[in-house]
Amino acid sequence: MKRARDEAAAQLARERGRFLAFLEARLGSREEAEELLQAAYVKGLKSSETIKDREKVTAWFFQLLRNALTDHWRKKAAEGRAVNAFGAETARQEKLDSAKLDREVCKCVSALVGTIKPEYADAIRKVDLEDASVKDLAKTAGVSANSAAVRLHRARKTLKKRLIQTCGKCAEHGCRDCDCGKV
Repeated sequence: MKRARDEAAAQLARERGRFLAFLEARLGSREEAEELLQAAYVKGLKSSETIKDREKVTAWFFQLLRNALTDHWRKKAAEGRAVNAFGAETARQEKLDSAKLDREVCKCVSALVGTIKPEYADAIRKVDLEDASVKDLAKTAGVSANSAAVRLHRARKTLKKRLIQTCGKCAEHGCRDCDCGKV
């Protein structure tokens, strides 16, 4: 039995170049081909005693390699599906977290935005709360894009001062987890 295994191992070792070329052509990577071939050698040597016709060791091993390739591609596909599912779940969670954060951050801002100059309040609402562009703000306000940008800058500066006056310390940290209860 040991002699039969040694003969099979010697024959498989002589065919290593053919096996490697076969795998590399199907995988497109020398490193992956080497890894798969080594794993197949281990599996093949463990079950080499089951070969009835010693003259068909090479054909038997090629079949083992084809099965290993099938398993490899199935595993890669499953990994791809898992990565895609994880990515989709992560994106969905980030969207939910972002929406929750927007609601939390905007409590004080939404309440105080009405206490500043109307054109400033309008700039904050459109650009920061409704996600309009500065160009859109300029168009609706009837001013140049540069003037709209300056107006938005002044509006944010004014609102920040008002937030700090009203909310204190929590405003300095972006009103996240605001617990001032003043608005």
